[in-house]
Amino acid sequence: MRRLAVQGLTVICILVATGVVAALLHARDRREIADLRTERAERSYAVVRDLTQSSLSNLEQIAVTLGALRRPLDGRLGSFTRGAMHERSLSGVGYVLHVAGSDRGAFERSHGFRISVPGTGQSAPRRAAYDVLTAAVARRGGNPQAAIGADYSAVPSEAALFSRAVSTGRPQASSPRRSPFSGRPVVVVMAPVFRADRPTRTPAERRHALRGFIAGMYSTTELMAAVDRALPADTQVRVSSDGMALAGSASPEPDDWVGDLPVAGRQWTVHVASRSGDLGPWEWVVGILGAGLAALAASAFALDARRERRALDLVGDRMAERDAADAQLRRERDWSKAVIGSIQDGFAVTEGPTIVHVNDRLCELTGFSREELVGTAPPFPFWPVEKIEELDATIARFRREGHLEAEATFCRRDGDRFPVLLTAGTVPGPDGAVRGTITTVKDISERKRYEERLAQLAAEDPLTGLLNHRSFHERLAEEVARTERTQRPLALVLLDLDHFKQVNDTLGHPVGDKVLVEVAARLRDVTRAGEHLARVGGEEFAWLLPEADAAGAVAAAERAREAIRATPFALGGTLTISAGVCTLAEAGGESRELYRLADTALYRAKAAGRDRVVPFGPMPAVAS
Repeated sequence: MRRLAVQGLTVICILVATGVVAALLHARDRREIADLRTERAERSYAVVRDLTQSSLSNLEQIAVTLGALRRPLDGRLGSFTRGAMHERSLSGVGYVLHVAGSDRGAFERSHGFRISVPGTGQSAPRRAAYDVLTAAVARRGGNPQAAIGADYSAVPSEAALFSRAVSTGRPQASSPRRSPFSGRPVVVVMAPVFRADRPTRTPAERRHALRGFIAGMYSTTELMAAVDRALPADTQVRVSSDGMALAGSASPEPDDWVGDLPVAGRQWTVHVASRSGDLGPWEWVVGILGAGLAALAASAFALDARRERRALDLVGDRMAERDAADAQLRRERDWSKAVIGSIQDGFAVTEGPTIVHVNDRLCELTGFSREELVGTAPPFPFWPVEKIEELDATIARFRREGHLEAEATFCRRDGDRFPVLLTAGTVPGPDGAVRGTITTVKDISERKRYEERLAQLAAEDPLTGLLNHRSFHERLAEEVARTERTQRPLALVLLDLDHFKQVNDTLGHPVGDKVLVEVAARLRDVTRAGEHLARVGGEEFAWLLPEADAAGAVAAAERAREAIRATPFALGGTLTISAGVCTLAEAGGESRELYRLADTALYRAKAAGRDRVVPFGPMPAVAS
């Protein structure tokens, strides 16, 4: 009996010890599981925060882009919202124009509708200002055009939302409400649009610079569906504000995480809970029922804990894989950014017609910031307004040929124009269709200046800077053709320095060159606008006078002769010049004959003793 008692006592001790060990192991596993669930909940909260911020950034980017434009916005809202509408939770976008009361009549006439109170169809009463819906784009369902013309500042809740958006200068969110387009629950976010050329530092400055609002409607159902897709399957999220639920339902599980999320001027509360259950109290009873049952209960505890741990490890592995993929994506993005940043030319990527990326060099060339360029579509801010037709032709050519290399003119933010070379190619999508374009922009201002300088050097006499022989005869042909159309007079004067060979022979050619430069300067002083002066030989000059008859040409030649003769040259001594004059009428309208007859008149002046002006025809009467 004593032995049996000892054995029974031993069994009881084993039972008690087994139960205590099982309880301690179970408590340790519960702590580890609770820590893992808290870590997962914190990551889930970060997912909600990132999705919300990325959705709002799309809407705010549209507002910044529209504020930078100087053209009417209503007709272009669709092109600016196309990229943002890819966000499924953004079910509709509207543009609300801020209209001063004094501009009401002109506004209603230009838009073809009257300003009305929303939902009534009645004309809005006279006020100092209105906030009128002038354009709307709905992703699906409803008729956004039915609300065009409604003055939303007449609705107290909307007016308060507008006021907060202008006061803060940032987007402001409403409480959940029904969409006027689809009837589904939405949260309306108002993003103010300010004029880019006015300061917006204070609320007063922002009210003065107000241009309107971008109204975005976020579907609460689809927003939470996007959140659920990004979270583990066994995680549940609820979002509420001021005791009002935005999305999600009451969870039977206790919250693993409760955090505040400030979104567009409202404070939202995010509850994150796990759907997986805890271990039940019956396992404690099993652990103390006997040696075999205690061992079985302990095994059940360990198995359940391992199953829970494996599930959490699987979630952790999925999170780690996602983090690794995100890190790889960030590395690739940083690498792409570094590669694009190293490109010395401007660089822009478009998806459809909308710019989705630019490099720093393009911002430096145009003077526009990245925020002002990304999200814009034709007409782009850097394209001159007066060359919009040229832009349309360039886009049409690119679509027709699939590639482009062309010169164009860009407009900097300060209004300065500069020449560029555009090189564009298409970017195919996964299905092989064209998804967008990559365009490089090269500033060719230096090249253009170099080309102009080469053209100038090719057209000028290198010593005197006057037109050379070839360029003068090109101008002569142009003026003769113009004279034939206008039937106006044209005269030619050929001038030659007298005894210039003696200057070269006695003083040397370097001195002779300096004399020619000074002669050219004196002749240039007596030349009037529209006249052409050239050096056509060693010491021979040609002077073309549009709209001058014989008397006017002789008078001009006499002014030139006096200018050469009247003042001694800086190198010492004086020079004289002889001139021959002929008109186009005397040459029968032929440019070659005009030059030949003027040269004949110059020869006669030389033969008659030099230092004189001789016309080809009889000496005309010169007015005193």
